Parts: sequence; C-alpha cells; structure tokens
Amino acid sequence: MFNLFKKQVTAEAYGHQLWLLCCDWSEKFCLNFRPELRLAGYLQNPTEDRVFMDEAMRLHLWIISYALGVENRNVLDALHNHAHGLNIVNSKTLREIYAIYNTAASKEMELQDAGLTQPALGMTAIQYLVNNKAHTEDITAMLVRIEIEDVINAVRKMRMEVKIRN
Repeated sequence: MFNLFKKQVTAEAYGHQLWLLCCDWSEKFCLNFRPELRLAGYLQNPTEDRVFMDEAMRLHLWIISYALGVENRNVLDALHNHAHGLNIVNSKTLREIYAIYNTAASKEMELQDAGLTQPALGMTAIQYLVNNKAHTEDITAMLVRIEIEDVINAVRKMRMEVKIRN
C-alpha cells in the first residue's frame, strides 16, 4: 500500500505503488461483481472469468490514467510498464480500450449536462467485462459507475498529497 507519510517520491516509485493499488482494486472489484454477473448468466467458464479479471485490470488502469491525466505522464509510463502483458484481452490494445472508455465517459458527461442519468461509462465497462456488447442491465452498470467514481476520487486525493520527483 502507498505510504502517505512519505510525501515525496519518484515517478517510478509512485507508478509502482499505483500498479499495486490497481491490482488490489481490480481484485476487490472482481470479488464484488463476480457473484452478480454469474447469476445473470455470465462468467460461466474459466475463459470468461479470465477475460473478466483481465478486463477489470484494464478498467482500473484506465481509471487511474483518467484520474491523473496527462500532466502525470512519467507516473503513467511507470504504471503502464507494469501492465505490458494485458494488451491481448478482447483483441483490443490498452490504447484502444482507453479510447472506448474515454468516449463513454464523454458521452456520460453529455447526458448529465442534458439532465439524463444514464451510466454510459458503467454500461460500456460491463460490456467489456463480460465480453458481451449486448449487455444492457442498468442496475449493475450504475453500481460499476459508482465504483469507478470512487476509485477516481481516491486516486486524485492521493495524488494531491504527494510530490513527484523526476
């Protein structure tokens, strides 16, 4: 876990700590959502479950990247150096899946600006998590969206408390 008392770290050390948090958050995410998704008829075999776990990692990598933004490029590079093996899930690279999630996040913001509360980001995430683009269950998507927002807020809060040395 990241030592919040150490107020100054290198980008490499911070990226590594974020990788460890990403692994932890992804594992907890899978534990929380796996039972519900199995009841809905997904994740019925080891291959589907592996795709779910890998996609949860990629989702959390995107969340961290989204929360930090481009001004933390050195930290993000260090984080992504630890995730180099995740590019084969769903035949999408990290860059491609990030673009998909960025588009969904933008769409959700547009919907919110129009006074609508549709979890476009949560829905997109679920569709990739279960490898089924036809999945449209709103309740689970809302719960996933809440989880995404919680992690975004945690990453931003941690980043404000630490000075990065390069």
